[in-house]
Amino acid sequence: MKLKLIAIIVLALAVVGGVFYFEIGSDQQAKAERSLKNTEQTMGQKEDGKARAYVDAGLLDLQRNDSKAAEDAFKNALDINPNYDRARAALAKLYLAMGNQEKGEREFNLAVRANPENEELLHILGVFPFSMRRLDEYEDFYRNFLKANPDSLAIKKKLMELFIVKGEFDEARSYGGQIWHAHPGDIDVIYLHGRIYLAEKNYVQATEKLFTVSRQSPLFAFAHYFLGLARLGMHNTREAKRAFIEAKELFPVWIKPRIALAQSYLATGDYDLALAESQPILQVQPDNVEILMVNGVAQLKKDKIEQALEFLHRARNLAPADANPHINIGEAYAVQKKYGQALAEYEEALKLDPERIDTLGSIGQILALSGNPKGALERVQQQLAKTKNKAEIYQLLGQLSVNQQQYEAALSYLEKAVAANPDLLSASFLIARTYIAQTKFDQAVGQLEKIIQNNPRATQAYMLLGSIHDMQQKYQQANQYYQKVLDVDRNSAVAANSLAWNYTQHGGNLDVALTLAQNAFQMSPDDENIAHTLGWIYYKKGGYLSAISLLKESSKKFQDRNPTVLYHLGLAYKKNGDSALAKESFSKALRLNQSFQEAAEAKQALDELGAKRG
Repeated sequence: MKLKLIAIIVLALAVVGGVFYFEIGSDQQAKAERSLKNTEQTMGQKEDGKARAYVDAGLLDLQRNDSKAAEDAFKNALDINPNYDRARAALAKLYLAMGNQEKGEREFNLAVRANPENEELLHILGVFPFSMRRLDEYEDFYRNFLKANPDSLAIKKKLMELFIVKGEFDEARSYGGQIWHAHPGDIDVIYLHGRIYLAEKNYVQATEKLFTVSRQSPLFAFAHYFLGLARLGMHNTREAKRAFIEAKELFPVWIKPRIALAQSYLATGDYDLALAESQPILQVQPDNVEILMVNGVAQLKKDKIEQALEFLHRARNLAPADANPHINIGEAYAVQKKYGQALAEYEEALKLDPERIDTLGSIGQILALSGNPKGALERVQQQLAKTKNKAEIYQLLGQLSVNQQQYEAALSYLEKAVAANPDLLSASFLIARTYIAQTKFDQAVGQLEKIIQNNPRATQAYMLLGSIHDMQQKYQQANQYYQKVLDVDRNSAVAANSLAWNYTQHGGNLDVALTLAQNAFQMSPDDENIAHTLGWIYYKKGGYLSAISLLKESSKKFQDRNPTVLYHLGLAYKKNGDSALAKESFSKALRLNQSFQEAAEAKQALDELGAKRG
């Protein structure tokens, strides 16, 4: 049987976007391996057939994440036929995916010169890093080739992708239009337009295009990876993770999706998963700065400061011009209260990147913690002459002034921030919060209504208006604002919880409150306030065992430092007939605070149980 037929029947090879991928189960894989061996044995002196067999075997090795076996197989194919561009392209892609830049570029260059139109070379230039000098060389080469072959769609696609990498999007779109005219519906053009939108930070359009490609070509790993980046741009971390996992499973030796997945785990607080995802990368690339940073920050968040510093110092030494290692080392020193060393790292980071306002904020915070609030303000003011983001500097000065309860100065800075950048909503919200801190509720309401006038879907403004009315014990008006939040964003756990609490405490339908609290708990199962609300509703509805479970959970997350939660837990124990545990909860609440809101009721409950207080 000819190898091509074997590939079609057994290997189920799929050519997607010019790159070969597999989708085979373990049984099929075993059959494929046997077929490849049999083919090699029976082909005798048919050298081209043997070379193809080695490439197919190498692609199977890639599916199993055995990069060494794949490399050997591709090399064996080239030993048989040094001009076999399919083997050369596969080897180039393998080296580049693993971060071996020099070898990857050499093999890619040889493959290009051997067969410029080889479809398997498509999407390599646009996915893996190449030097600008190389990109210019390939541009000249492809342009000259296209002059001699003006109908070559493969070369137009390569030029389109090359111009995306170079940031020349009008040129890229021009070639995309030519390809689309000749071949409407071309999946590569849809993919490449998705890449353009992604580079332009048009994440909605990028997601739409790349999602289409991922559905039409589900084995195309690159589409899944860039779809993940687009979803990150839309702050959809959960779906981004799924896309990165898909890319990783399709192309196991490719480092980039693994790094993106580890970074996503880190961003969502899944520190153990971030570390686990990092280990295989460090084995292959022990000096990968991105993954050293992931490990360092994950260890820092787990309070393993010495391990964190080890990783972060390695990252700093490998990338001395990168501000990020300095910033995270500064955070580690700040946790250790080594403020002098922390300030030195933050200052070095600001030299490297004067626009890092978050780092300037850390400097101001450390100076304030060190008993030098005036110095904090002066240091932030110094940065005004060194940055383009003057609005954010004024906002930071406003925040520092609020922290020092210098409210008039804070408002002055914040008004300057809004004047410098009217779109800086965070400064506008901070103005409202400054009024709230002074209990100037009318001014706060006026500020928030001004925000809503320009941003009618600003849920944060509605939440703050609800909170203000709660403070004024205007619960019905507060509920109207919480409901407006839910009208805009039905997945707002905070608004659902606030509305449920008010219904429970200040007159409302308890069944509606239960539904709201259950929805909030489903969206944010780790929120101690939501667990408290739901537990208290179950208590009021007579579900004492459920109430005890949730109130215990809430109190644990509050580290048993919330007297109201402890009081409610005591009531649930009491109703359930657990007098000893009820006494313990009431006593804990009163030891924390003898005058908390329900203190009188807690004392009365203890008296009824015949317990001593104190």
